[in-house]
Amino acid sequence: MARGRIATLAAAALLLMGGCAASLERVAPPVTSLPAAAGDSTLQVTARLARGRAVYLDQCARCHRPYPVAGYGPDRWAKLLPEMIDRTRLAPGPAADVTAYVNRAAGVPPAP
Repeated sequence: MARGRIATLAAAALLLMGGCAASLERVAPPVTSLPAAAGDSTLQVTARLARGRAVYLDQCARCHRPYPVAGYGPDRWAKLLPEMIDRTRLAPGPAADVTAYVNRAAGVPPAP
């Protein structure tokens, strides 16, 4: 009987974890699913976007739930990001990374 309960609890935990991962991907798409842009062939760009996604999911979620990046358009992000970066006193490097990630995920073309 105890084995059956443990197996049931383990299965439920796996389902919940899988659901969390799927919902995180809807909120903040993985870097590999973002549209490529000219000059994106370097690992530096991919690493920067990955760091930006991590900042978005870790730092932003300290004060509020992370909102789906695609839920806001470029104009709204252009207003929100500077306000939040200033409010949280995010260092310049992480601020640039999260801005690059959010802009790319929201469909803003990268600056040349």
